[in-house]
Amino acid sequence: MSQELESLKRKADTLGITYSPNIGIDTLRARINEKMASAEPAEEPLAGESVNVEAPVLTKAQRHRQMRKDATRLVRVRITCMNPAKQDVPGEIIAISNSAIGVVKHFVPFGEVTDEGWHLPAIIVDELKRRKCTVMRKKRTEGGGKSFDTHEPVQIREFAIDELEPLSEQELKELAQRQAMARGTASAVQE
Repeated sequence: MSQELESLKRKADTLGITYSPNIGIDTLRARINEKMASAEPAEEPLAGESVNVEAPVLTKAQRHRQMRKDATRLVRVRITCMNPAKQDVPGEIIAISNSAIGVVKHFVPFGEVTDEGWHLPAIIVDELKRRKCTVMRKKRTEGGGKSFDTHEPVQIREFAIDELEPLSEQELKELAQRQAMARGTASAVQE
């Protein structure tokens, strides 16, 4: 397939023109010209504004790579589990998947371990923010001159998540040094 035809197809896609996969160059060029002629003239850009003549059109694979990169970007967080049923659980494995990014799986610790911050992929943090759990709350009810306690279910957020500032360059160097020392110690123990 010629480069000119590829270029015309990208332009047709951005203009919303439908075409068959085996369309000829002349026919596609005519459709684009017809669409451009019928379109209203665009507004003039204001002084100082940059003009983006042709925005890059990403392929499906490129879009999926970008989505995966955005989803796996590490976020530094502090996590507290608010679910009373998981009070004694040190953490859990969270797995998320879809057709665009594949599977992202990570162990998420709760509580004191994350006090100084814990790095998790952004998609895992978003999932934790969405999660809710049901707790039973005591409610005092009065009726017929008597008061008695009843319980009603209430939805609450399962996790309290504090997003922390990213580590500074100095903190990253110190962390790398601590990890290198820990690996050195671990390899010395194995020998």
